[in-house]
Amino acid sequence: MIELSDLLFRWRADDPPILDIAGLGVEQGERLFVKGPSGSGKTTLLNLLGGVVTPQRGSVSLLDTEMSTMSGARRDAFRADHVGFIFQMFNLVPYLNLVDNVALPCRFSTVRRERAIERSGSVEDEAIRLMRQMTLDIAALGGRAVAQLSMGQQQRAAAARSLIGAPELIIADEPTSSLDAESRGAFLDLLFAEVAAAGATLVFVSHDASLEAAFDRVVALSDINRADAQIGAD
Repeated sequence: MIELSDLLFRWRADDPPILDIAGLGVEQGERLFVKGPSGSGKTTLLNLLGGVVTPQRGSVSLLDTEMSTMSGARRDAFRADHVGFIFQMFNLVPYLNLVDNVALPCRFSTVRRERAIERSGSVEDEAIRLMRQMTLDIAALGGRAVAQLSMGQQQRAAAARSLIGAPELIIADEPTSSLDAESRGAFLDLLFAEVAAAGATLVFVSHDASLEAAFDRVVALSDINRADAQIGAD
């Protein structure tokens, strides 16, 4: 699913490197937990995996496709088709209702739109199915502005949005940081079930070591990052 090789990234040419990674591979269907403190480069790594940024050196391959040599427009299209993001702050669109927020990736990806329709008959029906899987009561919540939802509800909506259209890779950036222990466990159970049903790969980054045991493999960023750059990259 993912192969990094001889990767080096810095924000500006005269800055010290943030990431210097000899290699990292992630298998299809794997649930990978990447841990590290704030400022260690976790979010930068996720942005590289998703093609949001490109390295100054080395290779970032996703689904046997070299991301770092694509144009920006091609990377955007590839990411829309194959990658679902769960952001730390959820990034729900305030002027869209709950269903439209969850369905949003299908506006940008024909591939994901077609998969959603194949699964449930329509994009809207697939959005509703995913919300129900995430225990969101569409009858009670559908008319509310997303800003009126609780943190846990926004989090589950963001997860449903990342999953719609069955992207092959789900990238989660500290999505449980604002939840208590009980809520974190319940959210992970829901996320894992839907990821498994879709046959997707999950890369989940967090500084919360209590979550590690739930994952197939744990990687400490400090063990693979040769750069000494605690400079607030996150």
